[in-house]
Amino acid sequence: MRKALELLEQLPHPQSILETGCMRELPTDEAAKNDGCSTMLWDAYACHHNGRVFSCDIDEAKVQQTAEHVSERVAFLVGDSVRRLWNVPGVVQLLYLDSFDLQWTNPHPSALHHLAEMASASRLLQPGSLVLIDDCGPDGGKGLYVANWLHRIGATPIMRHYQYLWQMPSWKSI
Repeated sequence: MRKALELLEQLPHPQSILETGCMRELPTDEAAKNDGCSTMLWDAYACHHNGRVFSCDIDEAKVQQTAEHVSERVAFLVGDSVRRLWNVPGVVQLLYLDSFDLQWTNPHPSALHHLAEMASASRLLQPGSLVLIDDCGPDGGKGLYVANWLHRIGATPIMRHYQYLWQMPSWKSI
């Protein structure tokens, strides 16, 4: 996430960030080291830079829990992300894909879901927008199919570790 934030700093402000999958655990020191605190991180960034965060999650209870720990800069969309991403206005400078828990022994259901999210959100991306995908690992994980699609349209891979980070191409290069 640090690299994505560094690159966001280079883009014009204010910015919009869109994440799929919100915070799953109450914010504690231990939870901050583990799953689900990205919503708080994006919120802190948006507050500092006068930006906006859209967070989409299918679990209404988790959305309500998360809303208690973030600012009014975070707008929540409750429901299936593939459908709900159509309700996000404007463009986003960062798309963070982290919904649909991954089973490492069978990554295909999660990877296909993230490809569907990418299809729903692609209209929100502009040249230079960033796509960050969590839980990828050496075999692709959640980013298995999204990475292939991004490669085929000429997006630039910035980082390929546990998280994959890509930058959208200019339309001239497509």
